[in-house]
Amino acid sequence: MHNSVSQDIIQGILIVNANTEEARPTEGKMVKSEVLLDLFGDYGVTSYTQSMPFARTPSLHNVYKIEFTGDQQDFIDDLTAFGNQYYSFIDQEYESYSHY
Repeated sequence: MHNSVSQDIIQGILIVNANTEEARPTEGKMVKSEVLLDLFGDYGVTSYTQSMPFARTPSLHNVYKIEFTGDQQDFIDDLTAFGNQYYSFIDQEYESYSHY
């Protein structure tokens, strides 16, 4: 018997670690930074939420999930062009499947 795990990228979702207040939501705005707000508009961001708001580890409160409708690779490229100015990591979300 052989079992393996496959992973597919879920399109339209990124996981990021916000390392500045500019990359976090603020009163009445999805994100504090006007530059990021414009970029979010360009990529059709529909949701920007804390991934683990009840985590006991404080650093996990900086992890956000971005849901969007634009091109995934272009969005990643544009976000990484800022270096670590806003995010210390940017990753895609994966769906796992077990095969038996």
